[in-house]
Amino acid sequence: MGRKGREIVGSSIDEIVDDLKVAYCNELTAFHYYWYTSLYMQGIGSLTIASKFKDSAMEELKHAGMIGERLNQLAAMAPSSPVDWTNTSIFGNVDPSKYTTLRDAIEKALEIEGLAIEHYNELIKRVKDVDYATYDILQDILVEEVKEEQDLEDILARLELREVEEKIEEEGGKEIIEQF
Repeated sequence: MGRKGREIVGSSIDEIVDDLKVAYCNELTAFHYYWYTSLYMQGIGSLTIASKFKDSAMEELKHAGMIGERLNQLAAMAPSSPVDWTNTSIFGNVDPSKYTTLRDAIEKALEIEGLAIEHYNELIKRVKDVDYATYDILQDILVEEVKEEQDLEDILARLELREVEEKIEEEGGKEIIEQF
């Protein structure tokens, strides 16, 4: 980062860099989660959702790239080791192999997105009047994370509705379904 840029960020640069490193690790952890589950998800409807998860993985990777570029502008390096990603991420050690059923995969993704939204919201508050370049990047990412969370909630709601319909059908209540 240039002299004027460092001057504007001032003494907050170390805290901002540390926060961005956490965000970077969060994004790569989320990327890995989405990518892995897209490959190994099981159950009815999983092929459709797997495609959505691959798209989500690429979005998380894009976010990591944006954060990595900002770290570079701040003369800092992003963590390079997957072990560091796990240790630094607010998500902790997420083993995607434990979430390969359709419902489990979506519920874990919702948990991850919720934590990410909270984290970005806090970061945005901290950098708002200190580092406008970081502020803009974080705002852009937050908007996409909020949309992702809503998409996942919509998918889960449809899944739950389908499960209710199947249960009613099994119990011989087909006429109730037709009323809806």
